[in-house]
Amino acid sequence: MAILLSLIASKASASDPLNRWPIPATIVRVIDGDTVVVDAHIWPQMVAAGVSIRVLGIDTPERRGKCALEKQRAEQAKAIMAEAFPVGDPVLLVGVKPDKFGGRFNARVLTAGGKDWGDLIQAEGLAAPYTGQGPKRDWCADTLPDPPN
Repeated sequence: MAILLSLIASKASASDPLNRWPIPATIVRVIDGDTVVVDAHIWPQMVAAGVSIRVLGIDTPERRGKCALEKQRAEQAKAIMAEAFPVGDPVLLVGVKPDKFGGRFNARVLTAGGKDWGDLIQAEGLAAPYTGQGPKRDWCADTLPDPPN
């Protein structure tokens, strides 16, 4: 099933209307502030089980970070997102595409009510905008900028 999802995602370009269609999914497990495992309901009665999704557009602290402060922030981000996106909850995957490292996909993750994962964690001050290129935020800094309003 993951192979089918990969084929669908790889054939759809950013401008392709197929890439804009949301894929319904169910939360299986929150890995950290910007990664979640889902069961993607790619076609009626067809589920790609246990698909790892990297949330598009953000970077969060790493659980295996460079310092104790980053690891603490990573656990905080994971807890916040696990509460906002509980196991078993339905979500929508938008703009699905293969991740540059393979083995997972990139997508926006939305609640059934339309709340955006990236927006929620950024509002908590535990995510920085990220395009996949360039330097990432130093999560080991003593202070972080105030969350956006």
